[in-house]
Amino acid sequence: MSPLRDSSLQPPCDPQPDGVGLKRCRPLGLVFRPTEQHSARKSHAELWEVESSQARTMSRLNVQQTRRKIVEVNVRSGEPRDVDAVLSSMRELAEHEGHSQYFELTSEALHQACFAEPRRIELIVAEADRAVVGYATCMLQFSPWMGRDYLFLDDLYVRDEVRGLGIGSRLLRQVGALALERGVDVRWHVEIENRSAQKLYRALGAELREKLIAYWSGEAIRGQVNGADSQTID
Repeated sequence: MSPLRDSSLQPPCDPQPDGVGLKRCRPLGLVFRPTEQHSARKSHAELWEVESSQARTMSRLNVQQTRRKIVEVNVRSGEPRDVDAVLSSMRELAEHEGHSQYFELTSEALHQACFAEPRRIELIVAEADRAVVGYATCMLQFSPWMGRDYLFLDDLYVRDEVRGLGIGSRLLRQVGALALERGVDVRWHVEIENRSAQKLYRALGAELREKLIAYWSGEAIRGQVNGADSQTID
C-alpha cells in the first residue's frame, strides 16, 4: 500500500533572491495531526514515514538558516592577493559553461589587466571567511551608436557552496555603483538557458534583449582572409 501524499504537509517554497535556481522553504510548524479519515487510511508505518520526512525537512531548514547566520560576506574591490582565487573561479566558470578549451588566462596576465596602469579590467570580489567566494569583472567599452562609453560586465560568478545568500545581487549592485560613479550604463550577456540568472536580472530592473553572440575564431578568420575558404555571401 503506497503512502498517502497530503500536499498540505509540504512547506511552500520560494525562489532564492539571487536567482541561482535553488529554492528556500519558509519554515512552518510542520506538525502532523491526523484526522479520523487519516487514521483510518494510514498505518503506523505510514505515519512514521510522514513524521520522519517532516523531521528531515526541518533539519535541512535549520542547516540553511544556520549557514545564513554564520556566513558574513564582504563585497569589495579586488586586490592583487585575490588574483589566484579569482583565476580558479574563472576556470570553474569556463568549465561550467563548456568553454574550457578557450580558457588560456594566466595569473600574470590577470594581474596585469587588473592592476597595471591603465587598468583594463575592474575586479570586484565577494569574500567570506577570508576566502574569495564570488567575483565580477567589468571594463569600459565605447558605443558608436550612443557616442559614449558603457560598462561591460564580462563575468559574474558565485561559488556553489554560498549560493542563495544574495551574493550575486550584491556583486551586481557594486558594479552598478561603479557605473554611476562614471556616469555610464551597464551591459552584459546571459545564456538563453540560464533562466535563474535572467530572473535575477529582471528583478534588478535590467532590460533583456534577445541576441546571438558571434564568435569568429582565428582559424576561421585565416580561412577567409587567405582566400582558401572565401566565398561571396550576401
